[in-house]
Amino acid sequence: MTEDTALALFEKDFQKFNGTLKRWNARQVELTVDAKHLLDVMNVAITDEVHYKFLSTIVGVDLGDKLAVKYLLAHKSEMLVVTVQVPYDGPELPSITVVLPAALLYEREIHDLLGIVFTGHPNLARLVLPDDWKDGVFPLRKNCVMEKDDAGKPTGACLINQA
Repeated sequence: MTEDTALALFEKDFQKFNGTLKRWNARQVELTVDAKHLLDVMNVAITDEVHYKFLSTIVGVDLGDKLAVKYLLAHKSEMLVVTVQVPYDGPELPSITVVLPAALLYEREIHDLLGIVFTGHPNLARLVLPDDWKDGVFPLRKNCVMEKDDAGKPTGACLINQA
């Protein structure tokens, strides 16, 4: 199978999810879909025909009025970016660990730092933040200005708008 064939199959298969498809260049495609389609999209992406089985990374982003998660999947020199946006209050996405177990630590990190809950995740325990970090304080959210002690070290308290 050539890379062009994989991209063509990808574009054909993903039209059924009513997402927005953006081709950044010949080797990078981004699909933005609703959260309800995330697991279906991932299941199609890893098929032997489409073959985006390597999870490069997952990135959480604070867009100001909502949060987004970008899943970067690779096949040879191609990159498939699947983007899902969630509301700022009560952000929730299905965990993709059932499809791609490599997502386990990425989802824990995003949960820790942005507060997105990945339903179905086997263990959303803290990964990056210390165990005594205050619940509901997500340091990578734009609305979180961290309180610092006299030495300049973050105390784990958010001065503005805790979730």
